[in-house]
Amino acid sequence: MKDRRVVIVRDPEIPLDIGAAVAGRARWLRDEVERLDAELDGIDFPYVEVMPVCWVHSLRDGTGGPVPGRVTISEHSDRRLVVQVTMPALLEYDDDLLTGVLAHEYLHVVHMTIDIDRVAAAAPPGSPVRWGLQDAANNYDRSWRNYRRLDARWQVSPRNWLSDRLQRLADLVERPNPRVEAAIERIKQSWVTRGLPVEKINLVMTGSFNTRSLDTRILERAIRLREQTPR
Repeated sequence: MKDRRVVIVRDPEIPLDIGAAVAGRARWLRDEVERLDAELDGIDFPYVEVMPVCWVHSLRDGTGGPVPGRVTISEHSDRRLVVQVTMPALLEYDDDLLTGVLAHEYLHVVHMTIDIDRVAAAAPPGSPVRWGLQDAANNYDRSWRNYRRLDARWQVSPRNWLSDRLQRLADLVERPNPRVEAAIERIKQSWVTRGLPVEKINLVMTGSFNTRSLDTRILERAIRLREQTPR
């Protein structure tokens, strides 16, 4: 089961030495996904796709750089929400940093699951569900501060959804960190300077969604948390 939940996307092709390194690192990733399952209060971690690209963002205030991961509606996994991480991040981020990326993206998955369910409930029966981060197009790339503000808004509370360990590791990648900066420099040397695929990332996600793939355990937990919240 865990092998099917971590997908290595192999288009475009990558050099053999990179492929061999990714295969070895993917074994750790599959084991880590199982460890995450045990920390998420009965919820399985989402499918993970490893993408053969270095994503970068370029913000209008002149800041930016490599992006290690994102959440998207997958073309490879039945139009479900998946966490995608880049191959260079898988290779150059250490274990704690990469787990921090996964935990950070999980908070987005939960937020999006709840929001997609809300949109689906309001849609006419039988109609396709379209969903997107509508307010992002003209805002997220204005500045690093604005990007971080919107990124936080598209998450659920870490205290409600992550273990203490995962909160700590997510915090490692959400704040300035010399370990992240060192990993980014290694990505530039090992991936970018070799002329391997680099793409400007689009963090504004819209599209149709397979609502049957929504994780009902996330929705059930969200209901319990709402019921426990003092009015």
